[in-house]
Amino acid sequence: LYQYFFGVVSHRIEFNSIINSSNFVVSSAFYQFLRNFLFGIEHFSYFFIGPLIVLFVLTRNNPLKSKNFLAIIVFSLVTVIYERYLPQISFTPTRFTLLFPLLILLSYVKILKQSSISLRWVSAILIAQIIININNDTEVGGNIKRLVGFKSEAYFEFLNKCLIDPFNKNIKENKWPYQQIASLGFFGADKQIRERVLGQEDIYFDLFYSKSSFDKIKSYIPKNAKTINIGFHPSISHFNGVSSLDSYQVYYPLVYKKKFRKIIQPELKKNKNLEQYFDYWGNRVYSFSNELFDTCKFDCSRSREAENKIKSLDFNMNYFGKMGGTHVVSAVEILNFKDLDLVFLAKIDDPKSRYIFYLYQFIENKHNNILN
Repeated sequence: LYQYFFGVVSHRIEFNSIINSSNFVVSSAFYQFLRNFLFGIEHFSYFFIGPLIVLFVLTRNNPLKSKNFLAIIVFSLVTVIYERYLPQISFTPTRFTLLFPLLILLSYVKILKQSSISLRWVSAILIAQIIININNDTEVGGNIKRLVGFKSEAYFEFLNKCLIDPFNKNIKENKWPYQQIASLGFFGADKQIRERVLGQEDIYFDLFYSKSSFDKIKSYIPKNAKTINIGFHPSISHFNGVSSLDSYQVYYPLVYKKKFRKIIQPELKKNKNLEQYFDYWGNRVYSFSNELFDTCKFDCSRSREAENKIKSLDFNMNYFGKMGGTHVVSAVEILNFKDLDLVFLAKIDDPKSRYIFYLYQFIENKHNNILN
């Protein structure tokens, strides 16, 4: 409708299937189906279907006779088929998986009505699922933990010493089955579980939006500055009144996507997954770095600042200047900033911020004019 009335072609017309039918892999598709079936999609906390299956077993009910249960299976299959077989479709059936929690609860009610199973069993399972979801939800779980005085430092120290460190040690020593589990790709690029540190889970509003840091950044740049943001979400800049060329957009002109792509094209060419992520989706009109994409992506908090430095960032700064770009704000240090015609202005390390920022100014003509 937007295109019909205003004549603007949306970037969504390029939504496509990353994996088409010509290289369809049965094992990969089956794994994705199981993941969708068990967990739904990432837009809500994991609402495990496992306890529902246990209830079917305890009550000797056939789950395939349950319309709600069959609907979950169908929606899971539709999601896989859509992502692998149906390129350039404006309708997104994957959103049906948002109904999973409702369908699971309806199944509980039906089992409770049709069987003699104790209400205590159902109540216990529901309470267990609520606890699991709260623990998995960063916002709700984090707020509750803080209200009850939960100490993240002690928890993370216990988790590292008793679980993560021993597991990683066994991976390094190639012990079975730890090495085999790590090879499945569930962990980081180094095939190890990253240690939990304070700041990874405890994300406070003020820490995330980093107002005090951006007050300092704004003292270095003019009001009409146009930035790009590396290693953190551009919405942080926007919240603090700093304009940027990059952002998260669910609907924007395709022509802008094409223009911005020229800036980050050299980085996209380094990583096929990153290129597909932008070309076939593109809601994140971000200043991607290939070096960061397999580590902290666009959330390089201070807890990971020491391990993440961009050694060779490759942007087309000519197009950056043509689009009005003047400054670069990065959550990690850019070691080759001079190759990009950038001048280092400041390192902003404020304890009230989740990030350490590095501020650079673009020199449109390195011999004559520095943008002010």
